[in-house]
Amino acid sequence: MNWYSLYHKIKRFLCDIAINSRIFLFLSVFSFTLFIFLSISILLQSKVSRAPIASMHSLTSNASPAILYNLFSMEVPNLNRDEKKEVLSPTRIYNSLIQRAPKSNQDAPEKSNNAQDVHNDNSKLLVGENTSDIDYPSDINDVPADALKTKPSSPPETKSNDQQKEQTEPPSKEAMTSKSKAVLIYHTHNRESWLPELKGVKNPDFALDQNKNITLVGERIKQKLEKRGVATLHSDKDYPSSVKDFKYPSSYKYSKKTVQEAFSSHPNINYLFDIHRDSQKRSKTTKTINGKDYAQIYFVIGEKNPNWEKNLEFTKKIHDQLNAKYPGISKGIYQKNSNGNGEYNQSMNPNSTLIEIGGVENTLAESYRTADLLAEVVSNIYFDAVEGNTIVAKK
Repeated sequence: MNWYSLYHKIKRFLCDIAINSRIFLFLSVFSFTLFIFLSISILLQSKVSRAPIASMHSLTSNASPAILYNLFSMEVPNLNRDEKKEVLSPTRIYNSLIQRAPKSNQDAPEKSNNAQDVHNDNSKLLVGENTSDIDYPSDINDVPADALKTKPSSPPETKSNDQQKEQTEPPSKEAMTSKSKAVLIYHTHNRESWLPELKGVKNPDFALDQNKNITLVGERIKQKLEKRGVATLHSDKDYPSSVKDFKYPSSYKYSKKTVQEAFSSHPNINYLFDIHRDSQKRSKTTKTINGKDYAQIYFVIGEKNPNWEKNLEFTKKIHDQLNAKYPGISKGIYQKNSNGNGEYNQSMNPNSTLIEIGGVENTLAESYRTADLLAEVVSNIYFDAVEGNTIVAKK
């Protein structure tokens, strides 16, 4: 045996082990360092953003079934085949699964105030122009906590002489002598306001104010109705400051109590109007009539109400008469399923509806103009019912 050759082989073997050991050690240190870095990054990200599963829930809840179906069909070619005659087609199975998928229950708002230009799959158009570009109103299940903090009173607005005169005009004799109120106007989301009316506020999520808000529009409707002889009760109750441990998602529970108290004090109330301000952009909530801008109207009917068809029948009278006199002022009647509130206190009376007047970028003056038109139509419907003795008694 050549001992010299054996020596070199052993030496080369040991050198290879040393080189491989250094490579292995380098890769181990690099992998460990990368693992630590990624772990820290994920931990930091979890502190400032929602969990990935929550993001996926948000994606599936906000994207339309058609969009998700198209995404699935890219990976599953069989989804594109003709299914018209198939009882258990892939599309029907897919839609069924999507509709039954659990919704995200996050602390963040289901819909922020500026997100209503995104189509809401929880809504469907019942009455109105059925186009491919329907702008669905949305529930706002929560708002930023800071937006509900009580702020200093807004400075009084400068009113024209006509406005001042109008506010000093007394209600009609018929309204003053009425034994009980006939109409209740209330506001489940009473602090909804408008960006043009709030100095320094640019974020639609914060277009909320304790003083300058949608209750002013409700008061305007009341004044106009009483001038026409309809005795009206208006609740401008501020729930965030008057309800202990106030929680925005429970708003309809608080306003239901308001309705119940109104029924107790005024048993003849037979018309209920929950007035809101919608959250879409100005281009989708404004109508020009005779050279003046008006805040457009949306109506919402809750599908969870077992007698919603009666509420729809009542609401359709208002919608039809508004558009007959002022074409386009009402964009339609929408129905919300139980993924929203789904009921909106409408089971308490068949002559009850939820009305969205204008959006976050409209002005108070534009909303007042629409309030005047709404009061005109409501009073006509009221007196038509009185003369025809067709008033539907509340439950």
